[in-house]
Amino acid sequence: MSRPHTTAGLAAFAAGLQLDTIPAEAIATASRLVTDTVAVAWAGAEAPGIATARQVAVAQGGAPQSRLWGSSGRLPPAEAAFVNAAAAAALDYDAVHPGSLLHADAMVLPVAVGLGEARRASGAEVLTAHIAGVEIAHRLALSTPRRGGWFLSSVFGVFGAAAAAARVMRLDAGRTAHALGIASALSAGTKQAMAEQTLTKRLQTGFAARGGIQAALLAEAGVTGPEDWLDGQYGWYRLFEAGDAALAVKELGRDFVFAATGIKKYPACLACHAAIEAALQLVHEYDLTPDDVVASRLTIPPYVANLVGEPYKPGADAQVAAQFSIRYGIAAVLERGCFTLSEIADAATRAPHLIARAGTVAIAIDEREPGQSGPAVVTLVSRRHGDLTRRVEHPPGGSQAPLTEAQLAAKFADCLACGAAPPDPAAAARLRERLQALDTLPDATALICP
Repeated sequence: MSRPHTTAGLAAFAAGLQLDTIPAEAIATASRLVTDTVAVAWAGAEAPGIATARQVAVAQGGAPQSRLWGSSGRLPPAEAAFVNAAAAAALDYDAVHPGSLLHADAMVLPVAVGLGEARRASGAEVLTAHIAGVEIAHRLALSTPRRGGWFLSSVFGVFGAAAAAARVMRLDAGRTAHALGIASALSAGTKQAMAEQTLTKRLQTGFAARGGIQAALLAEAGVTGPEDWLDGQYGWYRLFEAGDAALAVKELGRDFVFAATGIKKYPACLACHAAIEAALQLVHEYDLTPDDVVASRLTIPPYVANLVGEPYKPGADAQVAAQFSIRYGIAAVLERGCFTLSEIADAATRAPHLIARAGTVAIAIDEREPGQSGPAVVTLVSRRHGDLTRRVEHPPGGSQAPLTEAQLAAKFADCLACGAAPPDPAAAARLRERLQALDTLPDATALICP
């Protein structure tokens, strides 16, 4: 074995992490991410594919220990985590790290909360487990070039989910190491579901969450896993994508890389956000109407064009197609003046005038730009104002342009109101208060209440 100390170090970090050793700023960021993740899962609980996934999970039976978010009922922790994680990913409104490109919170939080309910862990234990899990997932992704066709969130998210599960279950470093090793057998997911714009894209997040719990439960019961699963002879780096194990543990426990995670302003792939923001700024600044804009042009980096630049074709799963179409994003802004949850609803994504408008958006690729989510240069040709151009370097919601407290509160309220089981405003406000004060709750079972 070449570097078993790397994987052992990750396990020791997860098993030994204490909340009082984490910088206050990182804890505050984690609190915001926890709150946002529950909100987007609530909104996505009845999204296409999620209700069906829930029905399949319910049919499996088992002890109803963990709550489903945004819908009634409970399931065993692994199945609840599967459903809640898939719901959190469904609307593509969940937080994403600009460097790792992982949606780690959507996979790890359902694990930490679901097992926390089943094991009656404290809120502080749940929050600590969540931080341990997302930190490990992001670090693993950042240790690779991330150039392959893997769906990185599920590929690395299963390790974060396993680490969080092990932490809630209070496994020691040795058992946690086995949980991570077992998780290596469950690491999976490609971008093909994204390329074909199918519902499986959102379910891969759920598979990783469920796999993480299964790995930890097996380790707790005495099952062993490989020690050098990362860069051993048949480890991840050797078989899937080359990486540098030293990066995964550099300053581990001192530098919390998860804190760079951004909270999304728009329910679409992050690669669309800079363009949507630029178009919205122009529409609002110049009070543009749909009839006023006669043409639109967009200049984006190659990575963005490859991911979201294809012509918009709604197909069978129109919501997924819209979330991964920068042309649709621009069209929605020009025709409706906003990009909210309503713009990814079926009535909008299949609207003939929006489909037609998306077909008129011209795209140029700037080969000099290496960015994965920006910059975007949008030019709108207006009857009244001529050519209007706006360049946005980075998506809103990241460290360069974080959402304000008012924006975060409004997003939370809107997500809960748009869900299939919207609580009254007072109950929604109480839920947000509990989520923001998770570290003070004596019992995680009190977190997600009706």
